Amino acid sequence: MRNGFADHSWLRGLVATKSRALWGKRWGFSSKCFLEIRAKQATNCDKLCREAEKRVTVRRRKIDGCPIAGALQLIGDKWTLLVVRELYARPKRTTELLEELHPISSRTLMGRLKEMENDRILLRVDYGGLPRRVEYELTDRGRLLLPLLDALMKTGEVLDCNHCEDRKQQLGYYCDFCPNVREETFIEQPQFVEEIAPAPAREPAPSLRPKDDSIVLL
Repeated sequence: MRNGFADHSWLRGLVATKSRALWGKRWGFSSKCFLEIRAKQATNCDKLCREAEKRVTVRRRKIDGCPIAGALQLIGDKWTLLVVRELYARPKRTTELLEELHPISSRTLMGRLKEMENDRILLRVDYGGLPRRVEYELTDRGRLLLPLLDALMKTGEVLDCNHCEDRKQQLGYYCDFCPNVREETFIEQPQFVEEIAPAPAREPAPSLRPKDDSIVLL
């Protein structure tokens, strides 16, 4: 007796044992095999949980530890900053991004959006409903890239790569980030620090490449 009531834990254990026996008899597994399968299922569940946590975590920057290298790993591919450009003015749906970023494939776009979401550059908002409605918008961290986007636009003009009028002539309209349609106050200019006197010259660091490397630079 426990607290005036009969203790039926032995009965629950008997039922569980009988269930395992019946399940094993039906499918040809022993009770021991049943427990092994349950343990394997629990292990797989833990593995899936760890993988989900990794997807939420920002990717680690390795290379050589330089902030430039880390930033290029974050935004150095072909499409990331173009996605930022398209989400600058307002949130957009996947179909809108596909249309604006032609000729990007849907697979490439979805992979890039997923990576940017993991890096906390953009936010995926699922409104549900039928048909399903999903929109993407820039986070505060993603908007830190806007001054870089502005600098790239000016660099493209200085290098005579393209001009805003070229897009207007080709597509019939400017992009949302174009100075002809946006307000300059939306772009926060980066704050520059005071110049610091150069540090004394250091001895050159030893080369990371082995001396017996047979690579010949031509």
